Amino acid sequence: MNLGGPSSNNANDNNAGATLIHILFDLGPACTTNAATLREALRLVTQKLPNNGGLNNNNNGLSSWKEPAVARLIHFFSAVGTKPNNTNEKENALSAAFVGAWINNPDWNKDASKNNGGEWNLEVISQVLTTDFARLHWPSVGRSFDFSEFKIRDGRHLEVLLALFRAGASAAVQQQQQQQQ
Repeated sequence: MNLGGPSSNNANDNNAGATLIHILFDLGPACTTNAATLREALRLVTQKLPNNGGLNNNNNGLSSWKEPAVARLIHFFSAVGTKPNNTNEKENALSAAFVGAWINNPDWNKDASKNNGGEWNLEVISQVLTTDFARLHWPSVGRSFDFSEFKIRDGRHLEVLLALFRAGASAAVQQQQQQQQ
């Protein structure tokens, strides 16, 4: 499986990206408690997939993510981050407990109580996109939204998708400007 790039196979890109999203959905909102937890969850999700989910086999975590996978990530977080919170407290507690155990951090649950009752923390997601994915070619991320499951539910979903995309793309522009100086 390959998650992007000029020589990638689109069917494999879609399958790998979809697998990443399904795992994040199962982890639930607790994986967005803070930036470190989200980074660790993304790193572990990447490692657990066969052949690193088609990512570069360098175990560098987020540095190996490619544009199609990030487009799916943005779409996923914008969808779940704007959906009405229909989960109950037991499901949120299970998400928090699972994420804490999975990232092997016994003190993690102290931060989980700050997670607004189990809502996806869009500020944390934006922060990780800004700091960890600025190296990507963001026009390619934009083109990578062309996948069969891409749907916009309502205006709020679109607003959040654009805000998350803008966060990563703006960081990339700033990084390029700094390199030119």
